[in-house]
Amino acid sequence: MKRFFKKPLFMALFFALFICCNDNDEPTPASDDKPTLTPTEPESIDSSCDLKVVYRDSKNSNRISTSYVNDGYGSDTVEYREYADSSLVYYMTFEYNSQTQVTLAKRFDMNGVLGSEQSTEYWPTGKKKMTKVVRKKLETLYDKTNTTQESYFDENGKIIEYKNLNNSGSLMNHVVYTNTYDEGKLVKAIRDDLFYNYDAIVEYSYNSDGLIDEMVTKNMSEEVTARTKYEYGEGINEVKRYSSDGTVLIGSEKFFRDENDKILKTQSLEADGSIRNEHHYSYKCSN
Repeated sequence: MKRFFKKPLFMALFFALFICCNDNDEPTPASDDKPTLTPTEPESIDSSCDLKVVYRDSKNSNRISTSYVNDGYGSDTVEYREYADSSLVYYMTFEYNSQTQVTLAKRFDMNGVLGSEQSTEYWPTGKKKMTKVVRKKLETLYDKTNTTQESYFDENGKIIEYKNLNNSGSLMNHVVYTNTYDEGKLVKAIRDDLFYNYDAIVEYSYNSDGLIDEMVTKNMSEEVTARTKYEYGEGINEVKRYSSDGTVLIGSEKFFRDENDKILKTQSLEADGSIRNEHHYSYKCSN
């Protein structure tokens, strides 16, 4: 059975993603050359292929989604461009440790102004230990701004604490998670919100292949408030999300992969099955 997905950000990409490498210490803004947006033929993709371009085909021009990047696919610079005219929206630079894990990611606007940076520490096992996101754009910082977010993870890479601080270093939010494992698999996470009333219990179940089957969120009275189902097929996997009582389907995401586990396409679907948007993936192969 193939892994469900390697890169969590695939579910959140918004703008066209164009990767280029540079050897300079200073971040280099994107060139004006429009990247080739032709998806690579599945039969030509093998382990030597690196992701080159991801582009988004929106089926609903009024719907806006956000982007989150937690790795640079081994690249020094990742550029986000408008698909229609290739204009630069923003770009990110990445630094790595000797295990090729991202230790520092910086986000710059189209004019090269640093907006935020994220630093990451890892356990000796390679699992994430701590991430810290800091907003750097001075004109966006003012009293009570959520300037810094700190997330801490246990040795299994599961979150155990989250802090949100303002620009003076005072806590704005603080959440603690208590995780329970069974044979190395997370089966329950209790969320304790120390500032607000967002306590919750999240329970996880797995299929016979050891892959996550369902994630159920409950309030402290054990009432179901959300449900996510994971379905696996040959080359196509799907995540289905349900309503606040866990009964009504509200949307899903599909992931299409080839036999080498390379992702070819993702789809975000409405509850009625109509496509909200698609992301297509193009690779650069050494052979």
